[in-house]
Amino acid sequence: MFSGTVRYGSMSNGSKAFNNTPVNGNGPSGALSSSGKPGTNGTSSSVSSITLVDIDEDDVRVLEATLSKVGSLADQITSSLHKLGLSASAAERAIKPIAGKAQMLNIYEQNLMSSLEVVDGIKDYAKLTEECGVLINAGALEELKSSRLNTFFKVIDKAETLRRKGITSVKENFRHELAQFFNPINASDYMDSQQLFPILPKKTVTKLKQMYAFFEIHHCDGIDEIYYEISSRYILASLAPIASKIPKGGSTASQDLTNGAGQNGTGAITMYMDALGRFFVAEVTNAQQLFDHDDNMTAKYFDEISNLSISELFTITNQLISDYLTKRPLAKEAPIAFELLEAITKLLGIFSQFSQRPVPARLTQALHTSQTAVQNVFADMIKYIETRVETAQTNVIMENGVSDATVDVMKRLSRLSQYRSTALVGISSMAPGSWLSTPKPKWASLIPSTNSGNHLVQERAAGNSVELLAVYFGDCIDALMLSLEIKAKILQKKTMQVGFFVLSNLEVVEHYVTSSDIYKILGNTGAERLEKLRKREVDMFLDGWKSVASLLMDSTSISGKGTLSGKDRELIKEKFRTFNTEFENLIKTHKAYNITNQSLRAQLAKEVRFISPLYHRFYDKHSGGDFSKHVDKYIKFNKQEFDRMLESLE
Repeated sequence: MFSGTVRYGSMSNGSKAFNNTPVNGNGPSGALSSSGKPGTNGTSSSVSSITLVDIDEDDVRVLEATLSKVGSLADQITSSLHKLGLSASAAERAIKPIAGKAQMLNIYEQNLMSSLEVVDGIKDYAKLTEECGVLINAGALEELKSSRLNTFFKVIDKAETLRRKGITSVKENFRHELAQFFNPINASDYMDSQQLFPILPKKTVTKLKQMYAFFEIHHCDGIDEIYYEISSRYILASLAPIASKIPKGGSTASQDLTNGAGQNGTGAITMYMDALGRFFVAEVTNAQQLFDHDDNMTAKYFDEISNLSISELFTITNQLISDYLTKRPLAKEAPIAFELLEAITKLLGIFSQFSQRPVPARLTQALHTSQTAVQNVFADMIKYIETRVETAQTNVIMENGVSDATVDVMKRLSRLSQYRSTALVGISSMAPGSWLSTPKPKWASLIPSTNSGNHLVQERAAGNSVELLAVYFGDCIDALMLSLEIKAKILQKKTMQVGFFVLSNLEVVEHYVTSSDIYKILGNTGAERLEKLRKREVDMFLDGWKSVASLLMDSTSISGKGTLSGKDRELIKEKFRTFNTEFENLIKTHKAYNITNQSLRAQLAKEVRFISPLYHRFYDKHSGGDFSKHVDKYIKFNKQEFDRMLESLE
């Protein structure tokens, strides 16, 4: 328990006491080393004798207990010190932010004091500025300028220079904001995908509003013009891809009515106008955002921004009219005329909606020019039909087929019907029949009661654009069908063949009518005209059948003896002989037509059946032998056989 031996010295009272001499084995003479051997003083080899006394066992236990308590107490002190350390760390963490805030508050206090000192200094300057303002307003500025205060001039010049630089900087920023948004787009992409055209985002609107307020305070000029220029050029640049598709001088096939709507460039005119209209709507929206729906400012911006676009539109319109509507046959260039009128009419509607000024003269002129071109198309189309029939292939007519002229003309009329609303605008100011040439063409005299040359038709259509257009399309179909009829007769075709030939072509006409918007344009008036035309041609087709049927008209008389006279008997014999021959020829001719149109085949077969009851009556009257003893020699078909031959035509 101890690292050395314990020495006791003698005490006068006979008790034992501890000796305080260190016990390290190198102490004074008489000490014991840790090995229990006597120590030396280094000079003497003698060892002093000491008396070792046994320690009492009870004292040792007491000492051990005491030392144990001391150790426990030391452990408690260590634990308490550890807890104290933890508390100190927590306190440090809590105090540190407070100390930082205290330091910041101290800084704020110092800054506040400095600011108050500056404010105190400014008060004097503010008072002086107010006094100087009164003097300047009273004319003191001129006095100062005329004085010898050179320093004042420098201050004024410097301030003015800084002001100009500031305004210039804001203007540049204004341009930059506009240029960022008004970055040209490909308008055709937006048109194809039906997207809305871009408008200023709210963030940009806020910035521009702040700049406008700044410019107003500083009475800056030319700000609106900056906006006009950038936005106007943005519109034109965005329209450029569509403008490049608009047909130019030298293009021919793309304008032909037979090419179909929108092919090879003709639809680009309508797309250009539609896109321009959408840009106008977008610019109106932008102006409404910038000026809080101020109608006057919105109208002003719209009018100025649209100027450049309308000028460009006028150039395009004039070029198209010059290239296509004055130098070429209008019937072939009709789509351009109609598309121009349609597009300009729509654009005028947008312009009138947003503008507060009269329609620009150039736009009005473009409208008038395109409307005149459309009216000229109406007259030119009639002439084209007449000429087209004259140049039609004669071999087709001789073979009773469908004429190439019929297909060509009906394709053109079908295409023309797509511009129904525009055609109504164009024809509204025309007089009925003004599209016919003078003197009137031959075909117009064949069915005079229905065409535009009839005064009753003119009275009914006058002032009614819908009726006018129906009459016009009816005239076009009449011109085609009746001109074909005239040409077929010139080629020395029989009346029956002419009728069949025209009916074959009329079937094609009716197909185009019902498969396009022509039927909407014709209405009841046009339907009645088609029916009259059909009836005319059916009558021509039945001309041979009616001639044969006339043989069945009995004009014989019975004598007083109840018998036919010899002359009448011979007449009946001749009638049967002629009828048999002609009837068989008609059947043969009819089948030779090789009618592929089932509807026409059924209709014609039905039309010739009118002869059946006539033959039945004639047969019943004479099959008993009243005109001959050898009836079978003259009557070739009984009633059932006759009807079967008619049925074979179906």
